[in-house]
Amino acid sequence: MELLPDHDIECFWLAFKQSMTNFYALKSLPPRDIEAWSASLNELQAAAKYEKIEKQIYNYITLYGLDLLRSGSRYHLSILISNIRRWDKIAASHKILQSEHEDNIVTILLDIAANFIKSGQEFDGIFNDIELYMIHEDYTRLIAYAIKHNKSVILDQLIKYNYLAVGTALDEVIGNDFMEFLVSKISGKKLLEKINAT
Repeated sequence: MELLPDHDIECFWLAFKQSMTNFYALKSLPPRDIEAWSASLNELQAAAKYEKIEKQIYNYITLYGLDLLRSGSRYHLSILISNIRRWDKIAASHKILQSEHEDNIVTILLDIAANFIKSGQEFDGIFNDIELYMIHEDYTRLIAYAIKHNKSVILDQLIKYNYLAVGTALDEVIGNDFMEFLVSKISGKKLLEKINAT
């Protein structure tokens, strides 16, 4: 008999909820309605709607991640990145939790932040105006940072997500048209080589 994922979900959610509560208690950002999130998850759990639970948790991770990126808190971002890995393992270990979650700009930015944290680099206010990335698809600041610091991983993430917006940002930053290279989904490393050769 296959075990239901209830216990794993509950253990994850309680720890994740506590980390969010701790963050909002320390920061001046308006807190999310975590209790409403919990109530929604409890209703879904009572109905055994595990795929919807998985989707909701990824949605909550994204909303919380947005607040963390804006705050620039390396400590809490590190905890969130660990929690994302924990949730991915739980989702993978239960066959009922198999729905694919699509990357969105917040998950891309969280991956970029994770790379910064891993390498020990400062963010340099790169996420201060996060709405530019989310609403206007203006990645100029990220592209400029990637070129200045030779961070091909940032370019790889953004090219994969939205190569057209990367082309527009490159035109703003260095004034050359690299769209032909981006259309072929060139790697960030090769793109940096071409930029440095111009």
